[in-house]
Amino acid sequence: MCSGLLNLIGVCSPELTKATGDQGIDFYGKLPFGSKLFPNSVFPGIGAQMAIWMIGQAKHYIEGQVSTPDIRELVGSVVLARGRAFSTTHAPYTDLAVRVCDPVFFLFFTTGRISSQGWKLLLNSGVVGMDGGMVAALLAESGVGVASDKFDDTLLKNWVHRFLN
Repeated sequence: MCSGLLNLIGVCSPELTKATGDQGIDFYGKLPFGSKLFPNSVFPGIGAQMAIWMIGQAKHYIEGQVSTPDIRELVGSVVLARGRAFSTTHAPYTDLAVRVCDPVFFLFFTTGRISSQGWKLLLNSGVVGMDGGMVAALLAESGVGVASDKFDDTLLKNWVHRFLN
């Protein structure tokens, strides 16, 4: 679902990491905004040089809630990945090449709830968080899983499967 969410916000070719040994990052991709800022640029190629990285973690909690350690883990994982520091001998994300001056948005998605301390940390740190209700609202506003103004479970499942590698 995370790949689809990134696609909804404009990320081209979002990437999912493997389920285990992902070094704390579940999904990532680039949001190309240079072409939107400079659609008719007199400077050839300036738009292609500008992109924002969207890097995140997802938690599927049926019971319980996301708390501050989950968010701290994401922040540490992204900082380490940006510095190409991994606990394995080879880099797990060969196409996650964040340049020194590339802006990065840290994203934290959950199907469950986020604790009050978790929300405080998200707001104070700048990490973008979405709980289950917010994810559902984004999907509904985008028409995902909706037909004739009614939710359709099959449509949602088909949409999710489109983004699986």
